[in-house]
Amino acid sequence: MYDKLHRTPSQVELGDRSSDVESHTTPIPDQNEADDIPPFEPSSMDRPLTEEDKKAMLRGFMFFLLTMVVDIGFPLAIYYGMKNYTSLIVALMVSSIPPLLLVIGKFIYSRKVDIFGCLFVLGFILSGVFALATGDARLVLLRDSSVTCVVGFCFLLTLIPIKTKRFNNRPLQFLFYAQIIENLSPVTWKDEQGNKYTLSRADWLYTYVPYLRTYAIATTVLWGVLLEAEFITKVILITSSLTIDQVVNYGNIIIGVMTALGSLGSVIISIPIRPRSMKAYKEWESHRFHPAPPPFAKRD
Repeated sequence: MYDKLHRTPSQVELGDRSSDVESHTTPIPDQNEADDIPPFEPSSMDRPLTEEDKKAMLRGFMFFLLTMVVDIGFPLAIYYGMKNYTSLIVALMVSSIPPLLLVIGKFIYSRKVDIFGCLFVLGFILSGVFALATGDARLVLLRDSSVTCVVGFCFLLTLIPIKTKRFNNRPLQFLFYAQIIENLSPVTWKDEQGNKYTLSRADWLYTYVPYLRTYAIATTVLWGVLLEAEFITKVILITSSLTIDQVVNYGNIIIGVMTALGSLGSVIISIPIRPRSMKAYKEWESHRFHPAPPPFAKRD
């Protein structure tokens, strides 16, 4: 049994690393078992960034650059390299292959179904069929914009507060954030009756750190509006008197600008998350017991 002089007043425990989201209640037969709880183990929110954290952030930034090159750089290079030797339709179709391969590669590497990737593949197939059937190269250009429109709509749709016994709608940006920290240990605590509760780190932050909810909503709105604006602008370009080359050039510039604005906005809005989270966690740690989490605390 640990010496009472070395025990912290907190009953917060950190469980084993897990990506599962769970919230359960376990009655404690003997209330005195609280005396056997080991000293509080600091969470990752309480420590400075380690070298491993910095490497992970660098990997994320490098993957972002790779995505930009594959989604924009390669298609432009392939299109301009082929357009003088084949039809515009073939050049546009072949230039769309690198992003398609990236979607497939993500699936093979992560073993997860990417809904946006599926939309891209579906748009790739349908636009190819229609373009080859009609001979209209602009249909190929419209494909990417159609997928962008659907993705932007999905962002905005997740802002609707739909809550049922089996489903709790959350802003899409929060789901992305939850994937990033899914391997962090969950947060476990007890109430005054000795009942035990556990939430994943992401769900705990969303429930007890108001600014994280603000971040999730604000960035979801930001990306949803930007994607819909990109779609509207691209449709205007496609239906205008501009040449195919001009539409391709302006379209990729628009994609780059929208992506840069969305990324910059997300980074700026995310800056207060860590200090706000640490403040909330320290305040949480200062109390011995905590009540059961609210019904909306779980995502499933």
